[in-house]
Formats: sequence, structure tokens, C-alpha cells
Amino acid sequence: MSYARWSALSNVYVFAHVDGFVDCCGCNLPGHDGRLNSAPEVVAHMQAHLDAGDKVPPHLLDESLYPDEDFTPYVRERT
Repeated sequence: MSYARWSALSNVYVFAHVDGFVDCCGCNLPGHDGRLNSAPEVVAHMQAHLDAGDKVPPHLLDESLYPDEDFTPYVRERT
């Protein structure tokens, strides 16, 4: 699921990755690979983007937006 995409209102592309983390795709913050492993980490990371002058949609700063399922790898059952 995508939480934000690049647009005139957003310099970040954030989505839930099937491998069990939230991805800040193409993250431009120094020393960061874009993998975020908890809701508090996502919010802190989005705040760091704001502090760096990036456009971040306000809803990304709400920890309740990121359910536990976002941090659990998706495993497809074989039939």
C-alpha cells in the first residue's frame, strides 16, 4: 500500500513493502537506505524529511496510520 507518492505536495514516496517494512523509496537523506521497521521509526523519519526541507504530507506523521501488518513479511500460502 502506498502512503504517499511523489507529487507537487510530496517529496517522499512511502509504501508498505511485502518484505515487512515501510519503504521510503529513493530516500535522499544521508546514510539511510529507506527501510523503516516500526511506526515510530516511520514518523521520526518523516520528521527528518520535514527538517531537511522536504514536502511531507501531514498524515504521514500519525503513527496510527501504520498497522502492525506493515512490519510483517507477506507470505503467500501455496495451494
